[in-house]
Amino acid sequence: MRLTIKVLILLIVMLSITANAQKKDVTISEKAAIIVFPSKEKIAQLKKESASEDEYSSIIENGIFYLDNAKIFLKNKGIKLIKIYSSDVLKFKNKTTTKNFDIKNLSWEIIFYMPNKSPKLVDITNVENEFQDYFLTVKTKKL
Repeated sequence: MRLTIKVLILLIVMLSITANAQKKDVTISEKAAIIVFPSKEKIAQLKKESASEDEYSSIIENGIFYLDNAKIFLKNKGIKLIKIYSSDVLKFKNKTTTKNFDIKNLSWEIIFYMPNKSPKLVDITNVENEFQDYFLTVKTKKL
C-alpha cells in the first residue's frame, strides 16, 4: 500500500514538472505567498543525490505534505498563492525598485512577500508562526 502511494506521488510530481517545460519571468508586486516547486533539473539532482529510492520518495512526500498543509492554512488566511518552479526567474517589485530573488536551489518552499518589505523564505514546517511574524507583526521605530 505504501509503495503504491509513493508511486502515485512520484507520478503526480513528475507530471506537474513535465508540464512546466518553459522557464518564465515572474514579477510579484502584491501581498502574496509564492510556492516554489522544484524544476525538472532539481528533481533529477535530488534523485541523484539520494542514497536510495526510499530516501528520494521520503523527500518528495515530506515536501508535498508540508506544502499542502501550508497552502490550506494560507488560503484560510486569505493570502494569495502564486505557484512557480525553481527554474523560473522571480522578481519582487515595490514602488521604486525591482529585485531578483534566487530560487534555483529551492524545492517545495514558500516565500512571503508584501510591498515595501523584504521577501522572506519561510520554514514550511512552521508556517503559522512564520505567517504571524511576517504578515501580522508591526515594526515600530524607537524614539
